[in-house]
Amino acid sequence: MKKQYLILIAVSVLVLSQIMCSTSGDEPRVRFETSITITTYIDSNRNGVQDAGEDGLPGVPIRMEAIRGLANIDTSTDITRDNGQTKFGANYSVGGTSHCPIVTVSITPPTGMVSTSGSNEIEIRDWECPTGAPAQQDRSVSFGLAPTEAATATPTSTPTVTPSSEATSTSTPTATPVASLDGEVQADTLACRYGPGDLYLYQYGLIQGNKMQVLGRDIHTEWVYVQVQGYDSPCWVNAEYINVNGDIASLESVYPGKVNIPLSDYWPAPQNVYAARTADGKQVGIYWDEYILPDGEMESPDSPRYLAELWLCKDGKLTFTSVFAWQNNLLVDDEAGCSEPSSGVMYLVEKHGYSGPVKILWPTP
Repeated sequence: MKKQYLILIAVSVLVLSQIMCSTSGDEPRVRFETSITITTYIDSNRNGVQDAGEDGLPGVPIRMEAIRGLANIDTSTDITRDNGQTKFGANYSVGGTSHCPIVTVSITPPTGMVSTSGSNEIEIRDWECPTGAPAQQDRSVSFGLAPTEAATATPTSTPTVTPSSEATSTSTPTATPVASLDGEVQADTLACRYGPGDLYLYQYGLIQGNKMQVLGRDIHTEWVYVQVQGYDSPCWVNAEYINVNGDIASLESVYPGKVNIPLSDYWPAPQNVYAARTADGKQVGIYWDEYILPDGEMESPDSPRYLAELWLCKDGKLTFTSVFAWQNNLLVDDEAGCSEPSSGVMYLVEKHGYSGPVKILWPTP
């Protein structure tokens, strides 16, 4: 009988020692390092896979919760960078196969967007934890994102971004604008463009001494719309490089509104244009399908490929801005607090003109 008790005690001690070994983290059997790359991207076709041409989506909040080794929980947060990626690194000390880490990666989709990857959360459990496992084990996870309801981009015949009031202009127009002013080029050479900005398509070149009638200005009173002597059609020049016999602010503001950029139907307007607000509500991401023009159809190889003309809320006022893009996404600042909603249109830029406009369905603040 005494012998049976001794056997029972021995077995109990053995079981207890095994339990203590399996639950103690003092002597882990496996140590390894890892980096986890998280990618958030625009899933244009909503198939849950990042296909060619589906760019990364920046500004998405990421949370990673990891059970390290024997239940030491660690939590980290971040946001995805310009390429739609961020990376976490960790060192794990584990007690064997049954104690491999469990790492949960989750995202907070921007307002108006949903995950197309099946969930806002992905668990990583496929670590190699037996003795002799690799000392470096890297992993990656991806989250596709798309609008809650797919927006259908419908080209319109005329821009739709002009607000009902011109109170957003940075200069105060006179009660009765003057019809025109005389001007003359003062720079050695000067580009005359199809729109009020350095990146609008080039129309023709001017030289010092070219005389002109200044017919109007842009809403910011930085560029002027001119009819140059000896040329058939008017164009836009930077007001800084001409002499004008009067106050440019006294001219009528004609862009945006009364003067349009040249439209083109050689190539299709941007397709599947949609916008979503970032989680903090302060920025709006604009996305559309990429379209690669054939060789020779751009003004130059370095020319921008897309144009967004936007009314954005800043300091309680709508402000007009032209934003050019070389890729098929933009991230712009847009605040709450304006009496009128923000808005915008998109164009494809090619050497003949601008394909569009396509109205952007703007997310509310």
